[in-house]
Amino acid sequence: GMQQSRRAVLRMGAGGVVAVGLVACGGGGGGSGSDSDDVDLRAAYDRIVAGMNIDQVIAAVGRNPNETDGDSTNPTVLRWSDGKGQLLDAGMNTDSGLTNYARWDRLTNPTAMLRKSFE
Repeated sequence: GMQQSRRAVLRMGAGGVVAVGLVACGGGGGGSGSDSDDVDLRAAYDRIVAGMNIDQVIAAVGRNPNETDGDSTNPTVLRWSDGKGQLLDAGMNTDSGLTNYARWDRLTNPTAMLRKSFE
């Protein structure tokens, strides 16, 4: 009797581990992928308009930039990438701290580029 119940517990334990592993794996993959899925950089480009400050630009895009050029407190460019070939740049005027251009690129076929200047 003892022998049998112990085997059943072991079998359940192994199954439990596998299930947990799958969940962690799927969750991790979904989590890292969803950052970029949540933000459509092409749509974000349309939301960037003249006269926005850095906080407003970040709010318009919906997440922090992947990188910035220039001084961290007063950057010249905020840059987003979605990991799938889309890039979005917002140029900032260091004097006024407001947007001076926005540029969207699609590096995958069909490639495309949009740019609008606010100065």
